[in-house]
Amino acid sequence: MAAPKNGGGNDSGIPEYWFMPPFFTLQVIEKTKQTQFEMWIDLIAFWLKQEKKTAIYVNKDSQNFPFTNKQINRALKVDDIRALLDFMATQKYGSWNDDERTIFSVSWKSMNAWATMIYEWAVNQGQIKKILTLYDIHSGDITAGAEFHGLDSGLILKILDVLEDEGKCQVFKDGAVVDEYGVKFYET
Repeated sequence: MAAPKNGGGNDSGIPEYWFMPPFFTLQVIEKTKQTQFEMWIDLIAFWLKQEKKTAIYVNKDSQNFPFTNKQINRALKVDDIRALLDFMATQKYGSWNDDERTIFSVSWKSMNAWATMIYEWAVNQGQIKKILTLYDIHSGDITAGAEFHGLDSGLILKILDVLEDEGKCQVFKDGAVVDEYGVKFYET
């Protein structure tokens, strides 16, 4: 998604605060910074959903929307982007893929929200105690029309980790092909 040419607001879906220079400087008062991070999460979630992105490449993406606003000549510093993504990780929106913190796997919904959605789908579709493949969940005919249909397998695995921790499913990670991993949902 390219940044809007003239202003923002209602036509572009980009909030007005993205056009305010202080938004690009992390605030020092903790409560204010928390609110700022929540605003950033809303903006990033909007961007991720529009672009169907599931990874943020910190160095590359720092040069572009939403982290840079060329119209007001402002950008969030790379270290501040990392701090923001660390906060997103605590809110279960994603996690770092590397120790250097250059790639962040992320979603426009929290992993908990996706997990609830997938589990409710499994219950409503009679999939409890049946074994599905990871492919069935993210791309199979049985999930066509579900909001999580089409998510990449890496993100689905992270979502299923949440369900495993809650005792609602088990992932059978046998073999080298991730899409062939088995998933069994349990009634709780």
